[in-house]
Amino acid sequence: GLLRGDRARHYLCRFWNWVAWLQYGLLAAGLAFWAAYNAYIAAIEFQPSYPVLLDLEAPARSFATDPRGELALLDFAIKMRRLAELKNLWTALSCGSILLFVMRFLQMLDFQPRMSLITRTLRLASVDLGHYLTLFCIIFVGYATIGTVLLGERLKQFQTFGDACAALFMILMAWEPQTMYLTMSAVTNQAKIGATAVTNQ
Repeated sequence: GLLRGDRARHYLCRFWNWVAWLQYGLLAAGLAFWAAYNAYIAAIEFQPSYPVLLDLEAPARSFATDPRGELALLDFAIKMRRLAELKNLWTALSCGSILLFVMRFLQMLDFQPRMSLITRTLRLASVDLGHYLTLFCIIFVGYATIGTVLLGERLKQFQTFGDACAALFMILMAWEPQTMYLTMSAVTNQAKIGATAVTNQ
């Protein structure tokens, strides 16, 4: 019993075991969200059109709406928003699972001195990196807060704290918003729309 308890304690004290179980959890959650996403799509009854206006050729009150058509359109919009949320959650879980898998794969290369250069270097510099990242986060949050307070009403990039953080990160990485951030955002949205259309078909 004592030996079994020592083994369990030793297993739980290892950092990479927690990383492995976290990766398994994210993978299972991603599969669950993907199944829920497809089940939600299969349950939606799409209509050929959503006629909202009561009479397109009305001489007066041309914008009078049909309550049933308007309700169907609003229900369709709510369901599409829900689909987008599920797809975004699935994307985030999948990216996290892949990142943890790469970390575990690099950790498995410790048997070879040259191939374990990255993990050994990060392990030796982990304490210094922790202090540096703490100071960096404090300074970064301070600049983002100042940018939101001083420039929020003048510049669109600093209207909210999240937008300010994104703008500061692009400035730090020397990214051009028009050629990098907006282009990649458009490509990501197009990929999501395409995946949704293929799944629906």
